[in-house]
Amino acid sequence: MRVRERIVIIGNGISGNTALEAIQKYNSSSELVMISEEPYPEYSACVLPHYVSGDISRKKVFLKSLKDYNGVKIRFGVRVEKIDKKGSCLFLDKGNIAYDRLVIATGGKPILPPIEGIEGRGISHFKTLAHAERLIRLEEKRIGIIGTGLIGIETATALRRRGHKVILIGRRWILPRILDEEVGFRVQRLLEKGGIKVITGERVKGIIHNGKSVKAIQTEGGRTKCDWVIIAAGIEPRVELARDGGLEIGPLGGVKVNEKMETSEPNIYACGDCAEVIDPETKNGILQLRWFSARQMGRVAGLNSIGIRKIYTPTRIGWIFDIFGKSVGSIGELSQNLNGRELKVVEEECEGFYGRFLIQGDRIIGAQFIGSLEESGVLFSAISSSYSIKRIIEQTVSFPWYYKLRRLI
Repeated sequence: MRVRERIVIIGNGISGNTALEAIQKYNSSSELVMISEEPYPEYSACVLPHYVSGDISRKKVFLKSLKDYNGVKIRFGVRVEKIDKKGSCLFLDKGNIAYDRLVIATGGKPILPPIEGIEGRGISHFKTLAHAERLIRLEEKRIGIIGTGLIGIETATALRRRGHKVILIGRRWILPRILDEEVGFRVQRLLEKGGIKVITGERVKGIIHNGKSVKAIQTEGGRTKCDWVIIAAGIEPRVELARDGGLEIGPLGGVKVNEKMETSEPNIYACGDCAEVIDPETKNGILQLRWFSARQMGRVAGLNSIGIRKIYTPTRIGWIFDIFGKSVGSIGELSQNLNGRELKVVEEECEGFYGRFLIQGDRIIGAQFIGSLEESGVLFSAISSSYSIKRIIEQTVSFPWYYKLRRLI
């Protein structure tokens, strides 16, 4: 008979581990169990492109070693097949385990677009360490990447740096959820300058195979020859376990949670990429598929699971990434999402720097950069805090965009 309360965490990513650390910090009496399909200790998915490109070693991918799970019963390389919420039990591919409280941190999974020929040899994804190591083992090839979002861009630049011929194909412009179209075209030129062939504005109709090998990608504009294909169409919440276990799923496809990361079932919490939280302003469900958000959600879920009340507030986080040595950044709104609003667009360009600012009234509500981003922290803070342009100018040192904005007040 069990005497101690047992808390089980499904998932060994950033959200699951943050929940674990929060529980360990404030609770030494409960039995802690972590289950993960992957056989590895915690690693950073964010640095996998640098591992593939050869910029860092495999050792630097990991955030923990197995000995760092001291005091935790780890079940790595084990798959949870079913959640029995009535019996408070998990059925595994290797036995079963009861729980008193459960934290679901199953993360996200690659989206599979409806493309003919998408299954088969010569087709892969880029989400996990196993995916990365499969790409590292590839001999020099002509690789077609379907998707111009962040995963597609990071995959393309990493493989190009590794010496492959890379073709990047997308229905929209580069980074359409992060950059306005005009800025996306500027980034496209950076990619092309780095040796990546870019095809935008074309829908992929199918992948053509030659026996067991990939031969080409068929788009509306014709065929593009390649001998390997990577699907980088985005990430969606991984919710099969939760859905089949009877937990409520939100309209966007994530496990529906409240501000305490509680699911529709008492004593079950969800956090990270698999969770659908509520926007306090709109009261609608939103997905926050970002490292920072996953970490915050994990902490809130972990603390509430041991009775320490904490609230998760969705935050507007910017993006900063590198493309062949050039920094690219984005924070706040995009112009294509602001149809019908009165908007002023201010652009500043000088040697080695480009900035685009979306201004509504006396506020900067969005900004995008290419080049030096030393000043990005200033604008990230200013936009997140809804500072007026006047306040930004009064409290900022001179940056390339400073003088252009100064003329507005």
